[in-house]
Amino acid sequence: MGKKKWAAMRKRLEEERKAKLEERAHLERDLAYEADYGFGEGDPGIYEREKAMALIRAVDEDLSEIDRAMKKIDEGTYGICEECGQPIPEERLEIVPATRYCVQCASKLSAKLYR
Repeated sequence: MGKKKWAAMRKRLEEERKAKLEERAHLERDLAYEADYGFGEGDPGIYEREKAMALIRAVDEDLSEIDRAMKKIDEGTYGICEECGQPIPEERLEIVPATRYCVQCASKLSAKLYR
C-alpha cells in the first residue's frame, strides 16, 4: 500500500475515531440518568444504564483498535498481519481498516475462541 493510500486510510480512521467519540459522548449522556437501585419492582432505567455501560466498553475497544492502526500507519507497519507477518490484502483493509490480522489468521484465532 503506497503512501497516498496510507494517508487516505489514516484520514478514514480519524473519521471513524471521531464518530466513535461522538457515540461515546451520547452513551455517557445516557448514563446521567440516576437509576433506582432500591428494593421492589426495580427501575427499568437500570437495564438501560447497564446496556450503556457495556456499549461504552465496546466503543472503547474500537477506539483502541483505531488508535493502534493509526500508530502502525505512522510506524510504517500498517497492513501487516500481527499473527503471520504477511501483508493484509487491501480489500480486507478497506472493509475493516483497523484489522490486525489477515483473513486466514483471523479465522484461526476466532476458531480458537469458540472451541
